[in-house]
Amino acid sequence: MSVYNVFDGQFLSCSPSPVAVISGGGQGHEPLHSEFVGRGMLAAACIGEHFTAPSALQITDHVNAHFSSSIPILFLVKNHTGDVLNFQLATEWLTEQGYQVDFCLVDDDCAPLPAHCMMGGKGLAGIVLLQKLLGAYSLQLADSGLSGQQQLSVLVKQARQWTAQCHTISVGFEGAQAPKPEQRIDQIKVGVGLHNEQGIMQLTSGTFAEVLQHLQQLLANAPQRDRLQIQWSRAAHDWQQQFITMPLVAHPRYLLLLNGLSGQNQQQLGHLCQLVSQQLAQCEMTIVDSIAQAVCRGAHPNAFSVTLFALDDRALSCWQAPVDTAYWQWGK
Repeated sequence: MSVYNVFDGQFLSCSPSPVAVISGGGQGHEPLHSEFVGRGMLAAACIGEHFTAPSALQITDHVNAHFSSSIPILFLVKNHTGDVLNFQLATEWLTEQGYQVDFCLVDDDCAPLPAHCMMGGKGLAGIVLLQKLLGAYSLQLADSGLSGQQQLSVLVKQARQWTAQCHTISVGFEGAQAPKPEQRIDQIKVGVGLHNEQGIMQLTSGTFAEVLQHLQQLLANAPQRDRLQIQWSRAAHDWQQQFITMPLVAHPRYLLLLNGLSGQNQQQLGHLCQLVSQQLAQCEMTIVDSIAQAVCRGAHPNAFSVTLFALDDRALSCWQAPVDTAYWQWGK
């Protein structure tokens, strides 16, 4: 496989010009990120080799080829070492070239971390929801009368808050791809990553209903966890990293994403989504919309992830806004 870039050919025709939301990662996770480029989502995506981050040079060249320095740029980056380092370096290079660039880390994985871990949660399927919300919000800000730099500052602040409202937990196991609640399954791995990283928690066996209850408890506790933020300081010409406790959403309603990390068909994903929804309903979580799709694939042979996004009023408005990409289209 070779590297490739994707660009929304209609983006430059937007008037007034919005902030360009750009993301990327390795091949093998499709439709992430390439098929979510289009009006109302990403302005561009940089795709590297199989399970390999795009290089800093590839990212920088892609921006240089399609965007002038007058267009503000927000990099939305999954918390994986290669993605983070290369998008950081591209941010530095582009800033030196006169671009207005900022950076938001997505660390939506809420699996328990070892006490000594300072890397934060992994970036998982929750980034798809953030791409949709931030793409819509960038279009709204373009009509606000704010300068490009002001739009970028507002969008970055909102991106970091929304990232803190997004929580994902993944599970891999052996056996049937859509087990029944009473069915016992073996070799359960909670917290598997996109590249088949081993889950932090290993459960030797249990019924599928017990697994779903465990996932629900992790998601319920997730809003309390600190979130990792990485920011480029132009003044210090250096990166600053810290864990932040973000404010909670009062009386949240939720967006549910049931993502097929493996080869589940649509019927199996729908079945899993129904089981998860029933489990969440038992703890009085209000789900206003749910999606059961394979939006971000991984390397585990049998795994899925559950993302809960705590919607505020602005997020709900941006979720319902029109979108026109290769994979998602609505409201046109």
